[in-house]
Amino acid sequence: MKKILFYNGNEEELAVLRLVAKEMGIKTVRITDNCALRTLDSLFLLDEDEEGTSIGYEDAYMIMQDLTKEDLMDFLRRTKEKGLEFEGIKIMRTENNASWLLKDVFLETKSEHETMKRVFVLQQIMKSCNEIDLSAVEEDSKGEFANALMDAYMLLQMGEYDAAQVEAASARLMEAMRKIRKVSH
Repeated sequence: MKKILFYNGNEEELAVLRLVAKEMGIKTVRITDNCALRTLDSLFLLDEDEEGTSIGYEDAYMIMQDLTKEDLMDFLRRTKEKGLEFEGIKIMRTENNASWLLKDVFLETKSEHETMKRVFVLQQIMKSCNEIDLSAVEEDSKGEFANALMDAYMLLQMGEYDAAQVEAASARLMEAMRKIRKVSH
C-alpha cells in the first residue's frame, strides 16, 4: 500500500501534503518523537497519527513506501501547484532500511542529504569553470587548475565519497580558480 509518513513541518504544510496524497490515493500518517525507537516496518503498520511532539530532529522528513519515482515527481509537482515546495528530507522505505530504527534512518539520511548539498555546490563550481579563459594563465597555474578540476570530476564519477571529501575538492578547485583569475587580470 502506498503510504507516506510525515515527521515535523508545520500544520499548513502538512494539510497541503495530505490533500495531495489523498488526491493520489496515498495513505498518510504523522509520526512523532515517540517513534524514534521503532523500526520503519513497524511504523508503516500505523493507521492513525501518533500523539506527541516532533522536536527531536530539526528537519522535516517524508518517508515513503511503495511510491515509484514517477509517483514522487507527480506528488511534488502537485504540491508545488498548490503553493508548497517540500524542503525537507525525502526517504524511500527499502528492504535495506526497513528494519532500521527511525532515529538511525534520520541520522543516516541527514548525513547523505548534507553530502548531496555539497555535491550540488561542487557541480556548480565545476560548471562555472567552463567560463574561464586560460589563454593568459601561466602553465603552472593551468596545471594546478586542471588537476583540481579533474580530481573533482573523478571524485564525483566514483560515486563513493563523504561530505569532507566533497568539501575538500570544492575548496581545492576554488583556490585554483582564485589563483588563475588573479593571474589573468
